Amino acid sequence: MFLSDGKDYANTTRVVTQKWVPLGDEELYIAASSAIYKCGEVKETVQIYVQGDDAWEVSGSVWYWRRVIADEVYELK
Repeated sequence: MFLSDGKDYANTTRVVTQKWVPLGDEELYIAASSAIYKCGEVKETVQIYVQGDDAWEVSGSVWYWRRVIADEVYELK
């Protein structure tokens, strides 16, 4: 990890687990348009570590987990 290159982990996979939890008080305003899942239901997504183009990076490319998933996700109907 430390002092390693992205290519050292090329094409490795990981599983990201998302668990549905109740909306908090500050999020209740989106309840009517939110997708309906049972609380505690789990969704697993497989990600793969790949290299891709990035015009902002000096080298022109970056390493990232593909299928990008946010830390918190709100799903609408």
